[in-house]
Amino acid sequence: GLLVSATDSGIINADATSVGLSVAAGGSSGVSVAGTVSASIAHNSITSTTEAIIDNVDTTVTGDVDVLASSSKSIDAIVTAASVGVSVGSGSASVSLTGAGAGVSNVTNNSVLAIIRAADVDASGDVTLNAADQTDISATIVSVAASVGVSGGSGASATLTVSAIDATNSVTNTTRAVVEEGSNITAGGDFTADASSTGSITATAVAASIGVGVGGGNVSLSGAGAGAGADNTISNTIEAGVIGGSSVDADGNAGIFATDSATVNATVATAAISASIGGSSATVSLTAAVSVATNTVNDVVAAHVVDSSLTSGGSATIEADSSKSITALQVAVSVSISIGSGTATLAGAFGVAQVSNVIGGSTTAGI
Repeated sequence: GLLVSATDSGIINADATSVGLSVAAGGSSGVSVAGTVSASIAHNSITSTTEAIIDNVDTTVTGDVDVLASSSKSIDAIVTAASVGVSVGSGSASVSLTGAGAGVSNVTNNSVLAIIRAADVDASGDVTLNAADQTDISATIVSVAASVGVSGGSGASATLTVSAIDATNSVTNTTRAVVEEGSNITAGGDFTADASSTGSITATAVAASIGVGVGGGNVSLSGAGAGAGADNTISNTIEAGVIGGSSVDADGNAGIFATDSATVNATVATAAISASIGGSSATVSLTAAVSVATNTVNDVVAAHVVDSSLTSGGSATIEADSSKSITALQVAVSVSISIGSGTATLAGAFGVAQVSNVIGGSTTAGI
């Protein structure tokens, strides 16, 4: 027999963490300011070709001919950013400014090919082409920012806290098991061309922002904002067939199978909490939380005989099967608390959660 085999595997485990801490303490006559920014960014990419091929070589074999290509790829990324600012003063003002951001990009672009091209193959046994791909992306992104400002005496207190996340996960692979470019296959047994692909994305993105301002003076201000955006896309091509003026003649059964499974599980959550306490004249607390996600599965699956011939002594099966699913959870929470003894007390909260889920592509089987 003849075996042509190619196997590839790739694993990326990435962990990016950043932590920022700022503490400021002021005296009775000065201004106390604490400021800190923390950011974590990760970019992970896998690009490869796994190919088992009989290319422009005529072959006569006693026994079976197997052309096998398989690939297994995975990316597991955890990205975390945390930032804490604390300002305590008894002077004219206490100010705390804090920001945290996390970004991740996970991308795969792979080709898995089992091909007989421009060749005459004569086997007394079975002729089998099998291409199999499995790709998994798991991403966890967390950004947390907390800010506390405390002012005693107659001083003013102000805090501003911002937390943001941007995540992109993409799987774009090609899996083919084909006889092409005028090849002629003669099998004493069965003929099988089988292409299969499994792709999954699991993404969790959480951004939280907490601001607390406590003032014993005229003014107490507190603001918190949290934003998270995620884009998850699976766009694979799976093909099994006899194409391009080729011919297959099998004494046994003939089967052409293209199988696809694509799954996206996405959770995107934001929380912004602000509390402003005190202030004999004005107490203001404002928050905003925004969560946006786009999830897309757009695979193309084909099992076919195109401009070619397929002859079998037994049964002939041409089958394309595709399973696509998206599960999405979108949350935005905004809480604002304002407590004051002065003439003006204001609390405002704004929250938006938006998600777009699209399943497209095509699944075809035919002659």
